[in-house]
Amino acid sequence: MGRLFWKFFFSIWLAQLTSIFAVGAAFWLHQQHLANVMREIDSSPPALFEIESAAATLEYGGIEALQKLLQSRSNKDRPALVYAIDEKGQELLGRPMENTLVTLVRKNKDANITRHVKAPDGQSLILFVPAPEGMLNRLPPPQNGAGMPPPPPRPPPLLPWQAILAALLASLLFAALLAWYFSKPINLLRKAFKAASLGNLQPELGKQMGKRKDELADLGQDFDNMAAQLQALINGQRRLMHDVSHELRSPLARLNVAIGLARQQPEKQESSFERIEYEGTRINRLVDELLVLSRLEAGVIDVKEDWINVDELLAHVVNDARFEVQAREKNILFDSRSDARLKGNEELLFRAVENVVRNAIKHTPVGSKVWITCEKDVAQAQVRICVSDEGAGVDENELDTIFRRFFRSTRTYSTTEGHGLGLAIARQIVELHHGSIKAFNLPDGGLCVEIILPVEA
Repeated sequence: MGRLFWKFFFSIWLAQLTSIFAVGAAFWLHQQHLANVMREIDSSPPALFEIESAAATLEYGGIEALQKLLQSRSNKDRPALVYAIDEKGQELLGRPMENTLVTLVRKNKDANITRHVKAPDGQSLILFVPAPEGMLNRLPPPQNGAGMPPPPPRPPPLLPWQAILAALLASLLFAALLAWYFSKPINLLRKAFKAASLGNLQPELGKQMGKRKDELADLGQDFDNMAAQLQALINGQRRLMHDVSHELRSPLARLNVAIGLARQQPEKQESSFERIEYEGTRINRLVDELLVLSRLEAGVIDVKEDWINVDELLAHVVNDARFEVQAREKNILFDSRSDARLKGNEELLFRAVENVVRNAIKHTPVGSKVWITCEKDVAQAQVRICVSDEGAGVDENELDTIFRRFFRSTRTYSTTEGHGLGLAIARQIVELHHGSIKAFNLPDGGLCVEIILPVEA
């Protein structure tokens, strides 16, 4: 058992002990009070019957009728059972009473063993029957020596130790169970964090929590989700390092070859310098794309709240693309009359669409076309941008993975250049603008990349 268990245990047990002794003390005081009342006031059925009879006489006949009733039931050896005291504490027949008894009756005037009755003239009296043993203690001893001696006083009720002991044992058991119930998941969390600090990010804490449905179980599930995310990030970083090293290995090797040729064959320095410049440009472009992608994934690039005309944005992308493909014998067809407007970062969206268009141009064969269309869905308040080519398409099992960084389709890996970062950057930018991007093969061949963005209704 850990320290937390004992803290829970003693805290819960102390609270229960305090409650037990408080309830026990209140119960004992109440029993003491009832014992005092029962020693002084008779609550037997005959006494209650006498009180009801006297109360009816007072209520309907008045004080004089009650006085006559009590006098008729009194004799020298035994007074009337019912006593009646007024608001000043005087007994109706003038019988002597101790002040303690008067005070006790007044405090319990609303109890079932007394009656608080109002006479027709408005005067209130309290009716009761003194307890026999209390009465005998107050009466003078018989002159002839006859008579029964007063019974011994009743012992005061003791504190209910048996009940308190049973409550103590029950509280001990439940305090231990509650302490275990709360400390167990926390100890599991501590072990899981310790395991995570040592590199184990697969503790499956949610299963260890069992079937409990509370905040601690939710915390365990959140820890599992956090560990899974951390594991994915670590794996992603490892993949990134592997992919970057793989992508940089080839241009760096060609750079070393070009430098060696320039030294060994001075007459080929110009072509070697051109190769060095080309490879340096590729490396620079790769690093730039990696920086942009890492900033997008880290969320350090904010979406500016600028109004963007989608048709104008696409027109700029198409004009730049047409200028670049003039010498490649490829054609770009553009159709957009959506008149859609959205809020976002125009530079980032331009780069996302441009990456998709460049990817389509790269994979469409010479003499073919690339289509760019844009439609606005007024009901859904969104715009749909489609970029289609006439290339070889993508395997069905690769349609979701082409948007991962450094992924290149198996169909075009050996025939096209690139680093596999363009579509990954496009996906991050689209999702940053609360949109979606997907790809699917066309029935007649080729690939279509669809971008959906929320626009002004």
